[in-house]
Amino acid sequence: MDYDLVDHIKNTEEKIRLPYDLWIKFDSKYDYVKNISKWKNFKFYNADGSRNSLRSNIPNDKGGIYCFYVSPEIIPTCQRILLYIGEAHITSKQNLRKRVNEYYGYIENKDTSRARVKYMFNKYKKYLYCVYFPLNDNTVIQELEDALIITLLPCVNNDIPDVEISKAVKAAF
Repeated sequence: MDYDLVDHIKNTEEKIRLPYDLWIKFDSKYDYVKNISKWKNFKFYNADGSRNSLRSNIPNDKGGIYCFYVSPEIIPTCQRILLYIGEAHITSKQNLRKRVNEYYGYIENKDTSRARVKYMFNKYKKYLYCVYFPLNDNTVIQELEDALIITLLPCVNNDIPDVEISKAVKAAF
């Protein structure tokens, strides 16, 4: 059977949102997230499909924000597509490292409760990266996650914490 490039391109198409009007509304009180040295990242899986041991560098005494993005790294740092933003509160039972590690369970344990997340991992496993920003204040963590989702509209996040923006996204996509 011949390879159909047109069919392949259609089947690999993803709808990526570039809401530049929302970018300029990002609250300046969160400008500290623009400090690139505070963000740490790692490839989620090694080339052989095993869990990347760099995840052990994620703090287990903090909460924070984490994101998943896909990148073929053909042109390093130029092809990063944000797919998902999440938060991890710091409690006696939860922390940033534990929360990020829970995502391996969504994939490996065949958990069907997070279909979009599972799809993201199954489709992009080889090219998926995690970036995280440690924080200590759970209120700030929640507010920042909401602000980032509302501003960037990552395609895998189901819940958009602003009713007006959420309705607009559902109507457009």
